[in-house]
Amino acid sequence: WTHDLLAAVWASPLFVDGKIFIGIENSQLIVLDAMADEPEVLKEYDTDNYSAIYSTPVFANGHMYLSDRTRLYRVRVQ
Repeated sequence: WTHDLLAAVWASPLFVDGKIFIGIENSQLIVLDAMADEPEVLKEYDTDNYSAIYSTPVFANGHMYLSDRTRLYRVRVQ
């Protein structure tokens, strides 16, 4: 399947536990269900910073790390 993210994508997508994580230029991280037959957005994280996400998220020690053009974010993964 394909899914229109409605913004430019500069980062590589990351596949973890059946989900695709991808940062887009409008300051959002989109989480898609990679196992679904049709595109399904599971979650949208907004940095509230209006700064493009150009990096691929990284997971380590129970947290997700993501950066936009000016900040590094740490999100606890449950």
